[in-house]
Amino acid sequence: MEHLGTLHSALIALTSHTGSAKEKKRGRTKLEKSLKEAKAKIELLAENLQETQTDLKLKEENIKELQKKNNLKISECRQLKDELTLTKKQAEKKSHESETQKALLERKFRASEENVSRLEALLSETIDELNETRAQLQV
Repeated sequence: MEHLGTLHSALIALTSHTGSAKEKKRGRTKLEKSLKEAKAKIELLAENLQETQTDLKLKEENIKELQKKNNLKISECRQLKDELTLTKKQAEKKSHESETQKALLERKFRASEENVSRLEALLSETIDELNETRAQLQV
């Protein structure tokens, strides 16, 4: 931009300058040289701009692709989290069922032990009565 300002000043000076033909030719040559340099710089800047725009487009495409992958991973994580929650609930239910079943079996076992104790006592009484009856019959 600064260079274009210098060119503009040179053009104004050239048009307003009413000097000799030699000075005009020198000024014109200088102006042409400056114009060529400005044109070369503008072409270089245009090339750089094109390269930058191409790079930017590639980076934007990469970002979009990474965002798609990220969204897929987020979706997978949510699905796995939901599956984990369901598995935990099922495990808790099974654990509760196991504890209930264990308590029921323990009650049945205690009841069976009590029945065995009563039956052993009854058997012992019956044996004692049988022995008494046998003893009386032998007398």
